[in-house]
Amino acid sequence: MFPNDPNNKEKDLIQPENAVNDPSEKAKTGEIDDRQTLTGEAIDEVLEQPEESITFEEALEIFKQIPGIMVVDDEPLLLRVVARIFGPYVNDRKNIVTFPGPEEALAHLGQLPNGSLIVCDNSMNSPIRGLDLAQKIKELASDKNFAFILHTSDGGHDFDSLLKQGRADGSIDGYIEKPATSTEILEICGLALKRKLPKRD
Repeated sequence: MFPNDPNNKEKDLIQPENAVNDPSEKAKTGEIDDRQTLTGEAIDEVLEQPEESITFEEALEIFKQIPGIMVVDDEPLLLRVVARIFGPYVNDRKNIVTFPGPEEALAHLGQLPNGSLIVCDNSMNSPIRGLDLAQKIKELASDKNFAFILHTSDGGHDFDSLLKQGRADGSIDGYIEKPATSTEILEICGLALKRKLPKRD
């Protein structure tokens, strides 16, 4: 599922011509585009974390350890394409589940193994947004160490403020701005999972 793969017929859905491929030009995965001034010193303090990074190879190794992946998006083609990005790197593709909306995802939540990754669109054909789903999952599954990533093209002051709140309270672990390359998706998700994995001595 990468640009040099001649069999990747769906690459344009993930990597348009104007996508940035140079790692030095990519936004740092542990940061959020700070176009607005944060309100509240408490949020500032929480978001001021040491800069972290991950190599592509490290990300692939992390995916071998993940017990489950949930992808939520109301666009059927994009839902399928994003799920396929993870397929070659997990131990069992059956551990990747997809849902067209947050309601279905919540109904399946009890079956999702501890330590799983959740990648969710924000604006779907539902009154429950991705940010809302993240909060509900934090409340309903506080005993499970999920990594929650928003995959969305939403923006603006209101969204930025809510996203920062989600990062501050721990319900959001990362943000992928559409369109994104396969490599960007894997690296951002891998970094979020790296933070969630138990520390090794």
